[in-house]
Amino acid sequence: MGVRGPIPIKKEMLRGHHAKDDNKVTTLKTPAKAPDLVWSKADPKWIPAVKRLYQSLQDSAMAITYQPSDVCLAFVACDILNTGLTLINPRTGSPNGVLLQTAMAALVRLGTTEGDRRRLGIEVERQQPDKDVRIAIMDDYRKIQA
Repeated sequence: MGVRGPIPIKKEMLRGHHAKDDNKVTTLKTPAKAPDLVWSKADPKWIPAVKRLYQSLQDSAMAITYQPSDVCLAFVACDILNTGLTLINPRTGSPNGVLLQTAMAALVRLGTTEGDRRRLGIEVERQQPDKDVRIAIMDDYRKIQA
């Protein structure tokens, strides 16, 4: 499966001899979408939570790494997730667990959550707005001391 084990620690939290493991992590610094991808519109029949998830995948920093096949996988995963959440077992009153598990496995492959991205060796670094000069100096000082 390739994504087993505990979630790795964030790069900036590493100390000592583990801090040299920085070369194993790829950092995405640009939150912009890939310009050549065409995202289908969310199915109007989807429940609001699935629509929000599909939109968040488009707005995610990971979207710059997606290929057209990833976009199709995201749509299919959201469709399966919607079906799993709306298809209620009349005997137990719970959603369809097999469909939910299938959808979640596809979303893991897309690096949907922070834990999934850390297992893949990818960290998202948000672009910071212009800081006060004093704060920037203190940040540089902390980095030197670490």
